[in-house]
Amino acid sequence: MDIKSVYKPILTSNSKPQKNFRRADYVYLDSAASTPLLVEARNVMEEYFFDNFANSSSAHAAGRNVKDAIEKARADIAACINAGNDEIIFTSGASESLNLAFLGYHRLACGRAEGKKVAVGAIEHHASLYPAMEVKKYGAVVAEVPPAADGALSPERLRDAAEKMGGLDFASFMLVNNETGVIQPVAELVGEARKYGACFLCDAVAAAGKIPIDVKKLGVDMLALSAHKFYGPKGCGILYVKRGTRLEPRTFGGGHEFGLRAGTLNTPAIMAAAEALKKAGEDFAAREKHCLLLKNYLYKKFEIFKENNIEIRYNSPGEKTVSSTVNVSFKNEQAERIVEYLSSKGIMISAGSACNSKNGARASHVIEAMGVPFEFAMGAVRISFGIYNELCDIDILTSAILSLLKK
Repeated sequence: MDIKSVYKPILTSNSKPQKNFRRADYVYLDSAASTPLLVEARNVMEEYFFDNFANSSSAHAAGRNVKDAIEKARADIAACINAGNDEIIFTSGASESLNLAFLGYHRLACGRAEGKKVAVGAIEHHASLYPAMEVKKYGAVVAEVPPAADGALSPERLRDAAEKMGGLDFASFMLVNNETGVIQPVAELVGEARKYGACFLCDAVAAAGKIPIDVKKLGVDMLALSAHKFYGPKGCGILYVKRGTRLEPRTFGGGHEFGLRAGTLNTPAIMAAAEALKKAGEDFAAREKHCLLLKNYLYKKFEIFKENNIEIRYNSPGEKTVSSTVNVSFKNEQAERIVEYLSSKGIMISAGSACNSKNGARASHVIEAMGVPFEFAMGAVRISFGIYNELCDIDILTSAILSLLKK
C-alpha cells in the first residue's frame, strides 16, 4: 500500500523503507530526544567552520563579518518567535538557558532567594526542576504543581500553590511536555502568575517546530529553546529575555551576549540554528500533516495489542498533544525491557526523557505525577516521529513489540 505524503514524495507501508530518505540503518522513533541536522543547516555550518571562521569579538574585518552574520541570525530567530533582536541570548543549550534564567533572575540570584516563592510544574524537565531545588537550598519556598490525570496543568492549581505559599515571585512551566507531548495552557498560567507580580519562565524546547511560538501572545518573561530539537545542531541554546527582565550573569569573563553569558560564540551552530528554525516555520503545515499521518496510523496498528489481550494505555490525549509524540503504557511490563529489546532489533524509542533514561528501573516522574497506575507506569514508553519517518517504521515497530510481549 503506497500513501502519498505531503512532506516527502512517498511513504511506504508494509515494505522496505525508501532508501532515498533513510538517514540511518535503523528505525529511529525518538525525535523528541534529538533530530538529525537538516542539509540546509549543515551547509551553513560548513561555511562558518572553514570560510568565515573568525572570532566574532575580533575588531578586524573578518571578525566584524562574522559578528554581522550572528546579528542577522539573532534577528531571524527573534522574528520566528515574535521577539526583539535584543531579547535573544545564545547559550550552549536549553539546560544552560534554563539555569541562567532561574539562577540569574535578579530576585533569586546571589543569595537573594531566601523567602521567595517559586512554583514549578511537577512534570518539568529536570533542567527546570533541579534549578528550582537549588534556589530552595538558599531559602526559597518551592511548590511543585501537579498536573491533572490528562497531563495538563491548570491556572487553578497554580493559584492553589501560590495561596498556600502566601504569594508568588517566580513561575516555571513548559509549553509542551517532552515525555507525553501534552500542550500546556501557558498563556492562562501566565495570566494567573501576573496576579502575584511573578516572573514567568517557559521551557519551550519540546514545542519548537511542533506548534507556533509567539512570546507576546504567551506573555512570558523568558523562554528557552534548543536547536537540536528542531533539526539544528547540538550545543546551541536560545534564551528569550523580555526587555525589562533583570538577569545577572552566571558565567563570567568577557562581555558577550549583552554581558549575560561570557564565552566566544559558537558561530556555526548559531547560524545553523537560525536556518533550522526558519525552515521549521516555513514547513510547519507540511510537517504537521506528515506527523499526524504517522500518529493516526500508529493508533490503527496498535489495535492489534488489544486483539491479542495485551492491555495498553495512552498517556497522551490526542486532542491536547503535539502530532509527533505518543506516550503509551504496556500493562505489567518494564519499559526498559521493551526499549532494550527494540534497540537490539534496530528500532529506537525511549522510556521518557533521554536525559533520565538510565537512572534505573523506575517510573518517569512525569508519569507518576499524572497518577498513572503503577502497573501501567512502569511500562510507559515514548514514540516520537520526525520528518524522515515512514509508515513502514510503524509496521516494523508494532511487529517487534508484539513479538516480544507474546513470548
